[in-house]
Amino acid sequence: MNIGLIAHDSKKKLMQNFCIAYRGILNKNQLFATGTTGRLIEEVTNLSIHKFLTGHLGGDQQLCAQIEHNQIDLVRIALSIRFENTIAISISRSFG
Repeated sequence: MNIGLIAHDSKKKLMQNFCIAYRGILNKNQLFATGTTGRLIEEVTNLSIHKFLTGHLGGDQQLCAQIEHNQIDLVRIALSIRFENTIAISISRSFG
């Protein structure tokens, strides 16, 4: 399964902790993340993650394009509330 991991700046530690807790399951899948999130997860879990660009440099769009082309099966998102609408709009445009 291809799993996308997205975490806003203030939620990156939460995503790291999620990946530590579920490392055994995540290790059996292909993981994808934006650049900084992927690097931070790799540092604490030793999981192999395909890293797109950093989010603000286009990584969010790269990941959404993978979703649009049915190349991502599941997305785990950790966002600050003020960014939920932005990501929801990006994802809905990808499927729209």
